Amino acid sequence: MELHWLWITLLVIGFIVSNLMLLKYTAKFKMTPKKDPFESTKGSHKDETAAKDQDSR
Repeated sequence: MELHWLWITLLVIGFIVSNLMLLKYTAKFKMTPKKDPFESTKGSHKDETAAKDQDSR
């Protein structure tokens, strides 16, 4: 029965150590903000509505 507790303890310690190693590894990456994918479509929508307003006049 004690062998089960040893395996469980080793698994938990291994899980914690591996997560700490992963955090240390990913801390080296630079995270830049992504460009808004809808930013380019916002301007074209305004142009379309302006063109429709001019056509209706």
